Amino acid sequence: MRINGLALVGLLFLDVVLFGFAVGLVAIIFSLWLVVATFIASPLLVVLADVMHLQAFALWRLILAALLAAVGFTAIRPFATFITRKIKEIFVGYWVLHQQTLYRKF
Repeated sequence: MRINGLALVGLLFLDVVLFGFAVGLVAIIFSLWLVVATFIASPLLVVLADVMHLQAFALWRLILAALLAAVGFTAIRPFATFITRKIKEIFVGYWVLHQQTLYRKF
């Protein structure tokens, strides 16, 4: 099998165009998982802020932090997992398309 030179040039230009889009998708996935981690850790952060005397303890803050943790764990984490899997499937499919295009037999 040999590399198709014209397909290589075309795919390189396509990759240059799509690179910014791919970086944006990875950044969105990273920020989504960062939100999930922050929501889940929010009760710990409230207690830690009280222990370090950064803010006065208030029960309503702890209740809201527990609600954020519940929302993060039950709603946002499954969504983040689903989106991450779909984006991974898209990237793997694009890689397979590259391989099939470059090494096509003529």
